[in-house]
Amino acid sequence: MNLKKHLAVLLLLFFGVCLYAQEKEKKISLTFAGVPLQEAMKRIEKESGYTFFYVAKQTDLNQKVSVNIKNQPVQVALATMFKNSNAEFELTNTQIVLMPKKKKQPAGKVTNISGKIIDETGEGVIGANVVVDGTTNGVITDFDGNYTIQAPYGA
Repeated sequence: MNLKKHLAVLLLLFFGVCLYAQEKEKKISLTFAGVPLQEAMKRIEKESGYTFFYVAKQTDLNQKVSVNIKNQPVQVALATMFKNSNAEFELTNTQIVLMPKKKKQPAGKVTNISGKIIDETGEGVIGANVVVDGTTNGVITDFDGNYTIQAPYGA
């Protein structure tokens, strides 16, 4: 009896994983040409169930985009739509995150990055650690929350 319970649990787990994988690879069909990005995003949200996330100041919602796909994963639609655009995307569980395409520079190129760390009241955070992702290169913010750090381009 115990073996049957374990087998039943394994089968349920297997089917659950299969259903999750199918949902993750949701396929959509869309056709539009030369529509503003804002309209295209609405159509993709309606068809796919995903929600777009973007910084308005960094995204040209009036740029014209086109897609002609039938029964393809959402990723294919997005790759087609942003092929000739100055934006790129990343898919998460429920969101499509838009960001400007990174400018490519030669390897080894170093740049200064400056910023200010603030708390929820808008006050500068003193002594916050700022670290270049994937390295031990870091600095601490000053009394006003300001910092400047050198980092390889794209880090």
